[in-house]
Amino acid sequence: MAAGGGDERRAGHGASTSLWLVATATHAGIGWSVALAGSALLVFASMPGVALTSSRFVFAMLAAIVAVAGKSAIGHAADAGAFSIAEIVQTVHLLATGMWGGVVIAGGAAVLPALEHRWRARV
Repeated sequence: MAAGGGDERRAGHGASTSLWLVATATHAGIGWSVALAGSALLVFASMPGVALTSSRFVFAMLAAIVAVAGKSAIGHAADAGAFSIAEIVQTVHLLATGMWGGVVIAGGAAVLPALEHRWRARV
């Protein structure tokens, strides 16, 4: 029984209804939904076994931008309002941070084996 004395399921206010309302009627819910959709598209774009064409690469980049824009909409930039300059700046910031992290990981993967080879040669 709900606090109001009625059964929530009979009244049509179950968990799925509440989740749908939060996901579609609040700024945080819409941002989360956009991030989820972008992430799903990114997973779809990066499925193995299919050749990486230029159109697939562009699709993956757009999916990443959608996912990051959704994350920006639920972060600190959301205080400035929907589709604000702060959200755009936060989106660019997150994309740049992701690119920087990717470069650091790729650079480490390229350099560390060579360093290990040099280190073993000295021992």
